[in-house]
Amino acid sequence: EANIKDLRKIVVNVMKKHPRVLKSPEPDFWLDAFGEYDMKIAARCWVKPNEYWPVYWEQLEAIKEALDKEGIRIPIPKSEVYIANNKVLQTTSS
Repeated sequence: EANIKDLRKIVVNVMKKHPRVLKSPEPDFWLDAFGEYDMKIAARCWVKPNEYWPVYWEQLEAIKEALDKEGIRIPIPKSEVYIANNKVLQTTSS
């Protein structure tokens, strides 16, 4: 439901604020694919090779916190199982 331009601004700003993210090349953000019930986005920033994993995990958490602050939720698929008259019915949603 979120506007792609708003998402781009939030995510890129978070990446730029991290002290170990290199200034050049600048962080990237793009729409990567459409799923059945979702859009997949991709984002990347550049760091020194030995700092990749720490920055990766820190960025994931910082981006999640920024999206929460802006009221943007990440849809998580759910499944529900109903038992009626000894028959199992399953529904899936995201």
